[in-house]
Amino acid sequence: MNLNGDLSLFRLSKEFGLCPATLNQLFRRHQNRPVHRYIISRRMERAFEFLQSRNCSVKETAERVGFSSQFNFSKEFKKYYGSSPRNLFPPPDR
Repeated sequence: MNLNGDLSLFRLSKEFGLCPATLNQLFRRHQNRPVHRYIISRRMERAFEFLQSRNCSVKETAERVGFSSQFNFSKEFKKYYGSSPRNLFPPPDR
C-alpha cells in the first residue's frame, strides 16, 4: 500500500465511486474503525519499521509514510505509541 499519497476520505470515495459517508460506514463495518484511523495506524506501523531499522531519520520517515511535517508525524506517533520517535529510537551517538 502506498501510504504517502493523497489518502483523504474524499479522494478515496471518488476512486471507489461512493459518497464519503457510505465509504466510511462500510469501512467501519469491516475494519471496526473509520478510514482515517486505519490509514494512520498503517502509517504508524510502517514508520515503526523504518525507525527500528535505523536506516531513516525521523524526518525521512515522516515523509516516507505520508506526513507533510515532522512535527505532525511526531505528535501522531506519540499519540499512537505513547512515546515520541526520538525517545523510542534515539539517534546513534556520533
